[in-house]
Amino acid sequence: MSVAELQTRQLPRLGSDEVADLPGQGRRVRLLYKAGCPTCRVALPLLEQIYRRGEGIIDIVAVSQDSLEETEDFVRDNKITMPVYLDDPGWPLSTELGLASVPVLLQLDGESLGSAIEGFSREEYR
Repeated sequence: MSVAELQTRQLPRLGSDEVADLPGQGRRVRLLYKAGCPTCRVALPLLEQIYRRGEGIIDIVAVSQDSLEETEDFVRDNKITMPVYLDDPGWPLSTELGLASVPVLLQLDGESLGSAIEGFSREEYR
């Protein structure tokens, strides 16, 4: 999937009855996560802090692989304010991207994929 295709991929947005394109221009970060994943439970609140501090500088969006109810609970419990989209049912975006695990952090810069990290490990961040 190209960056342009990812940019125009339509998913349900949390808090809305409609599907929408994954938004953004310039520097963008997309985090695909599952609430039951321990690493995701650390990564998403950290990205939320970056989102709040860097609003307008970098565009951060989360994409949940959980059901609507699980996503709403996780977002509420963790005070997530960044846009959250749903890759459920069936994980169509994750499947199209060929993802095997979460979290997945995609850093997009312009029309290119700057980096992609699938499943974080301690060794990568020492």
